[in-house]
Amino acid sequence: MKLHIKSALFRPNMLDSQLLSLFLHRFNTLLKCSRMELKKEIRILGRRFEVEPRAKESLKGITVGEKLSYRFYDGTYQGTPLLFVEPKKGNPSPRTCAITGKRLTEALGLPAVFILAPGPTYERHRLADKGVFFVMSEEYAHLPGIIALEKTSNRKIAEVLTPVAQYILLYHLQVGSIEGMSPRDIAPLLPYSYESVTLGVTCLEDVGLCQKIQNGQRSKS
Repeated sequence: MKLHIKSALFRPNMLDSQLLSLFLHRFNTLLKCSRMELKKEIRILGRRFEVEPRAKESLKGITVGEKLSYRFYDGTYQGTPLLFVEPKKGNPSPRTCAITGKRLTEALGLPAVFILAPGPTYERHRLADKGVFFVMSEEYAHLPGIIALEKTSNRKIAEVLTPVAQYILLYHLQVGSIEGMSPRDIAPLLPYSYESVTLGVTCLEDVGLCQKIQNGQRSKS
């Protein structure tokens, strides 16, 4: 007895096999793409690294409103674990970022860093003044141990005194001399953060009212 396979019966199986192979290939491609989309690439001062979405089980302590308003990622920068927070709709106000960042840090035990869309200079200064950690495009960042609120190249030289620079100058003239003090020494004397005082001293130097002198790792005015 000989086995005879009818071509009419064989062809559909061949077609099914080809369709299955095509489906599996397409499925694997989509799966690979979806995995790539899960990771987010961030550039900080020209350096590229990836952050991963925070697992749902690790979002305990985060309110429903926060989950609806932000995306959460885990990442490490210069050896420091960080919680990256990306607004879903535009940049929140600096005040909102400060309140939300503090609450998230207390709830999850990690410094909260906001991933923000490009914004004006005054917005970056207000964020830094309120102690908010953030990255804004790849040129600006305020992270633990990093202050880069201005471009490192092509920085616009100040022509007039900013409010912080005015305050520093008036303090020096009317309250007490800050001669030979570093921005970190000056900051506790003023109602401004260390970051804002640093920018204020830079402004004073731009207009020729002070000179920064490097003393080891610290800059004195």
